[in-house]
Amino acid sequence: MKPILTLLLLTSLALAAETPVKKAEAPKKAAPAKKVYPKNPAPTAANVKYGEFERNVLDFWQAKSDKPTPLLFFIHGGGWRAGDKAGITVEPYLKAGISVVSINYRYISQAQDVVPPVKAPLHDAARALQFVRSRAICGCSGKDPTMDR
Repeated sequence: MKPILTLLLLTSLALAAETPVKKAEAPKKAAPAKKVYPKNPAPTAANVKYGEFERNVLDFWQAKSDKPTPLLFFIHGGGWRAGDKAGITVEPYLKAGISVVSINYRYISQAQDVVPPVKAPLHDAARALQFVRSRAICGCSGKDPTMDR
């Protein structure tokens, strides 16, 4: 009886060793969803350069008014790693008589020469605000936002 049990045990082990173990398949990653940005009217001034880097651009929508209007200065979200100036819906602000500026800035991945890299987008945002304020002081009011003083 012992030899038969031993033979069965050895046969079972041999069969188990020959049967390939199936690896668990990793779940398939879904393709990232394409970002859909809101539909906006055409900016009064689009892709206005405010600095030296490729992403240093802003869009400006001027609210219809005979008087100066308040200004919403929009810095898109994305943790300084993603996002775009197109991510804002401007229509409600324009209808309320509020002009809008939306900026792009360098991502931290594009500023590895800056220590810490987060200083780059922070500097870009400050530079964009400075640029916009300088145009308001000179009276450009969006008619020619690229005009130098």
